[in-house]
Amino acid sequence: MRKMLAFITFAAASTTAAAAQPPLLIRHVDVIPMDREQVLADRDVLISGGLIKAIAKGGTIAAPRGAGVVNGRGRFLLPGLVDFHTHPTSPDELVSYLAYGQTAIATLAGEALALRKRPSLGPHLMSASFILDANPPTNRRFFAIHDPAAADAVVRQMKARGAEFLKVYGKMKAPELAALGAAARRQGLAIFGHLPSAVPIDQALDSINVVAHGEEYFGTLKDDTNDAALQRVARLTADKHAAVIPNMVAYAEMPRQAAHLAEFMAAHTGVGARVDVIGVIQQLERALADELDYRVEARNAASFRKMLAEFPRLLVPKVIEAYTTERVLTMERVHGLKVDCVPPVARLEHDFTPVADELTRAYLKGITIDGFFHADPHPGNVFVVLPGATNPRTPAQVARDDRRETARVGVTPLARLEADAVASASPEPRDVDARLALVDFGMTARLSSTMREMATRLLMALGDQRGDDVAATLIEMGEPSSDFDRVGYTREIAALVARNLELTAAEVKAGRVLFDILDVSYRSGLRLPAELTLLAKALFNLDGVTRALAPGYMPFDTIREYGNQIAMARAQRDMSPRRIYQIAMESGDFLAALPHRLDKITQRIANNDLQTKVEVPQIPSLIVALQKVANRIFSGLVLAGLLVASAMLLPYWRALGTAGFIVAALLGLYIVLAIMVSDRKRDVH
Repeated sequence: MRKMLAFITFAAASTTAAAAQPPLLIRHVDVIPMDREQVLADRDVLISGGLIKAIAKGGTIAAPRGAGVVNGRGRFLLPGLVDFHTHPTSPDELVSYLAYGQTAIATLAGEALALRKRPSLGPHLMSASFILDANPPTNRRFFAIHDPAAADAVVRQMKARGAEFLKVYGKMKAPELAALGAAARRQGLAIFGHLPSAVPIDQALDSINVVAHGEEYFGTLKDDTNDAALQRVARLTADKHAAVIPNMVAYAEMPRQAAHLAEFMAAHTGVGARVDVIGVIQQLERALADELDYRVEARNAASFRKMLAEFPRLLVPKVIEAYTTERVLTMERVHGLKVDCVPPVARLEHDFTPVADELTRAYLKGITIDGFFHADPHPGNVFVVLPGATNPRTPAQVARDDRRETARVGVTPLARLEADAVASASPEPRDVDARLALVDFGMTARLSSTMREMATRLLMALGDQRGDDVAATLIEMGEPSSDFDRVGYTREIAALVARNLELTAAEVKAGRVLFDILDVSYRSGLRLPAELTLLAKALFNLDGVTRALAPGYMPFDTIREYGNQIAMARAQRDMSPRRIYQIAMESGDFLAALPHRLDKITQRIANNDLQTKVEVPQIPSLIVALQKVANRIFSGLVLAGLLVASAMLLPYWRALGTAGFIVAALLGLYIVLAIMVSDRKRDVH
């Protein structure tokens, strides 16, 4: 496979700094000009003073005095790329943009106003103003425009701060946006931003020069997204000479590009041999696709509301199906606090340990019993609901307040899930105080029955601090490499699990332990299934939520206590009439086929035709090693014989004896070099 490496000419600091650098000549490189679909093969490119001075056929440009020369043979050269929608948070991130060929970036929230003051290697920064919004703003960090008359002063202030264009947000009103547009034109500044929902598209594009998100059109058009409507806004955008940053295209392309990258890594890198890269990318691809269709998230939310109906302290708001479409998700409104924003006074008045315990139990049930769990329970998706606030009812509360004699039959799938949730809800205890509301079910994960069995055994072994059983379960789940050391791996996993016995409550983190186990498995050559990565991510985020609720909460205690309930629940499921009937059918098939199979075996024994096949992965490697040893021993014997014969001939036939010594010396040198080269190749591999 031809090596692809882009040599990028960039101005990391300024044109003056680039001009002070010595010239650079890149020889025999294949140039991708980017202005046409063509590759200019075998070219010399001369760069001086920060500019491309010449491009000519390879080997025809003489290197100027003091110029650096790079051999570009077998490589590609392309112009620097520009990313017009970024949000870097520190100077350390800027180097990574250069690594991916981006020599100029536009920061769309005023980040570069601060970053450009701090010296760092990176691309040229084009900075937006601080985000401008209506009053009250969407976010308290945004700059609110209180009056259209203030627009001119705001624009001058932003330009004085160093902004090269303005950024507006979605709550902007028509008068303020028009005033900002006029003021920006007077100051020679463009306006990037969201299409405000309260401003018609034609009026918005009179002021906005660059639409920051391609999907903004769908929000503005609402449900009127047929081909004719899209063509109309496309023509309108072109007529207004506005540009669009097509983020939705990026969302759609990311899974495809990632899949190609995963295939390449699996085939050509050591990481691909040790990690199920393709499986991880496929999981993320499904998650991204689900995130872009709110109907999928609506079904997930309804399913989780049913699954969590037995946990009275957990609330999943009900989906309003009549107002939910592919692009709009409507749910009951939750009045709560983010889990990491609970005031200290509330912690004195309410005990959040039962809430953390119930959330952990719910996740254990989803992983081990249902095989379906929320893969992204970060603090932004979890809200604390305190008593006294008006909030949606849990299925248990709906069942408690229902006075109908006959249950209403659900017509749609979501309605049937809601009816099942109410029917299966556990009665609400009297001591329920605070609750947790869970939202955002776009990223979920499903486990097959086999993977669910393995995950159950793994979690129960972790909860009981049985390191040897943890290692044995992981080995059974994974694919060991040829150099996998089972004894050493088991010892390292057991030590890792045992270390948790010495940690305090504030230090124990189940998700962190699982990530450490995955890291040890990778380094030891054990390739684990991709589902474990999402499981570790979910438990890691769950640690953050439970830690924010109750700093002294011990997740392993809950895992250990819930183990017996898991075993009982699984036993009840396995002893259900349907499962017993399935076992009986499978046993009947086995007994029916048994006489025929025994007859075939006895016939082969009688005909002396019974064969057994044993596959040991290490045998081919052992045979190759033995062949190498035998070859070296044979070569050594030949060399020794040649030396003895030459020594015996030397007194009688000096010329022939001397020639024999020379041949022996050359042969010995060849054998030594061959051994060294082959051993080095094996070490590198």
